[in-house]
Amino acid sequence: MSFKSHLCRLTRTHALAYQRILQALEPMPNPQYFADQGLFFQSIHGTLNHMYLVDMLWIYRLKQERPPIQVDSLDQQIFDNRDELASGLVQQAEAFHQWVEEQSDEFFDMEMRVKTLSLGEIFHKAGWLVATMVNHGTHHRGQITAVLTQKDYEFPPLDLPFYD
Repeated sequence: MSFKSHLCRLTRTHALAYQRILQALEPMPNPQYFADQGLFFQSIHGTLNHMYLVDMLWIYRLKQERPPIQVDSLDQQIFDNRDELASGLVQQAEAFHQWVEEQSDEFFDMEMRVKTLSLGEIFHKAGWLVATMVNHGTHHRGQITAVLTQKDYEFPPLDLPFYD
């Protein structure tokens, strides 16, 4: 499997994992969903909002474009509405997967210099940055599944072999 094929599978899984975790969250009432759950971004909504924001930043960095909004912090609220956030997460992840599929193999081997909010300027290959974005989502989905477990909600398997 080529590196590009691997990244395409990762970004497809990233989009599907959002769909699965959001489906698992559907039975959770708003007071629980918006409550401080002790997560780094407090609530599940805050965590998902952060995930949307960071995915958006990585996508625009990789495209070498300016994001459509000014981002001042990693907990900046993008969506107040739960359904709009869910829709935005899925649409953004699916569009990014499609974009990754359209890139040349050489693109993923290209060295990129990007500015981040937390680390300042970094220099890595584009493929590594795509993998970093997916890994970030995996990290936070793990936090959300821990809350689901504590609250006795069911959640789907999110490990890579469960997507083939």
